[in-house]
Amino acid sequence: MLVRSFLAYLPRDGGRVPQSERTFEARRVLKWADQTGRTVLESSFILASEPHAVPGKEGGNGPRPAKSGDVLLLHLPPGAAASGVARETESLPASLDAWHAWAEKRVDLYNLMWVGFRGLMLQSDLLGLLPYWIGELESGLVVSSSIPDLLTVFPELARPADPMGITNFLLGGRGNRTVHARIKAAAAGTTIRWIEGGGVSQTRDRRLGPVPLDGDLGTEEAVDRAIELMGDRIETFVEGADDPV
Repeated sequence: MLVRSFLAYLPRDGGRVPQSERTFEARRVLKWADQTGRTVLESSFILASEPHAVPGKEGGNGPRPAKSGDVLLLHLPPGAAASGVARETESLPASLDAWHAWAEKRVDLYNLMWVGFRGLMLQSDLLGLLPYWIGELESGLVVSSSIPDLLTVFPELARPADPMGITNFLLGGRGNRTVHARIKAAAAGTTIRWIEGGGVSQTRDRRLGPVPLDGDLGTEEAVDRAIELMGDRIETFVEGADDPV
């Protein structure tokens, strides 16, 4: 399933909760999803997503099963989803490794999510080039591709402000801080896991390690290769896109 946005509420304790005992936070996410027409996948967690419309594909872009009861969701920027490469996902094996391998070669910027009945896992590209955001609630985490969506559902996350985050923003710096103290950008290589009975965990197991250097590669040739590669990727992103990328 190719998605243009997502928001997931992950309760901290990881316990099974009857539908009649939904937490206030879970009910808020479900109400927002209903009002905005999001696709909802739920267990003890709640995941609301907005599917991409893939050109040339009839019948919509429904959830892609990985195995019985499991779903794979690939979060892409608009240009990549509108391009011809997005249709290649139709022939991919339904496994995390296969989708990571394809996305790293063909789109670069992405977040990949596995959703099962008793668990959820969210992984980014190795460099974290397509950001997503993590909000800290007393009862758990809320993870979203959009800060405005986070603040629409949980406006209390807007306060307090983060002075260091504001300074970083004004200076044009990058990092995991935002202007909101309770909202952080996911660090590159982060994996977020939610397991029933185990709650939420965050690791950096996809962080990029040292890369072997080519001592024979001159500066001028390296720059030319980098420019060529960037041009190819930009062309891939904007192909067939109506929205600016």
